[in-house]
Amino acid sequence: KATVSVLYWGRMQTDEEAQQGSSLYTGNHKKTAFLHVVFKIGCIIMYLLGKLVMSNFILCFILLLLLSAADFWVVKNITGRVLVGLRWWNFVRDDGESEWVFESVSDRSQIGAGDSTFFWMVLFGYVLLWLPFTFMSLLVFEFKWVVALCIPLGSGIINAYGYSKCKKDWKKQGAAFALKHAQENPEMAMAAMTTVAGAATASSSTAPAASSSQQWGGGNVQTVI
Repeated sequence: KATVSVLYWGRMQTDEEAQQGSSLYTGNHKKTAFLHVVFKIGCIIMYLLGKLVMSNFILCFILLLLLSAADFWVVKNITGRVLVGLRWWNFVRDDGESEWVFESVSDRSQIGAGDSTFFWMVLFGYVLLWLPFTFMSLLVFEFKWVVALCIPLGSGIINAYGYSKCKKDWKKQGAAFALKHAQENPEMAMAAMTTVAGAATASSSTAPAASSSQQWGGGNVQTVI
């Protein structure tokens, strides 16, 4: 049975902000984003070389193992912390019970939408990429390649599962913190609700003026905004 604990809330370390305008990556941590994909690309290239070019399966297996281990460690300890402000690990206690430990930064001002989107897309996309390769190896009874592919596939699944649990725990802790803060400061909570309600009312009252209207004349339709 897994137990969950949150140990750390602090300010994360960040990289230098990347220049804007990139169509492939729109986040704030270009170097970290590169680390997030470089070992994954290395694993894919090594697999393709082993299947199509290299005749030494043992060498390909060892290199694939090293690249997968490097990618697992980097994602678990660096890119997740910087790009989404999360980190996880799991260990077995002396009583034999497995314990999940989650960390989350309290200051998320440096985490942009581009960082988060890029992290999750690559994380889950990497797992999905290995599934057809593994399935095809099973169909042709290449069991040695099935074993080899289980290394990057397994490490990717573990990281995806760990970060999914970490994200779920972070949302749960955030909701609990907001509820506790509201219970301790009911006047402030009511004032915030009143402000939000007032803003929603003002927005709905100005909605007809912002909507488009049509003017008909001379057989033409003109939309005025």
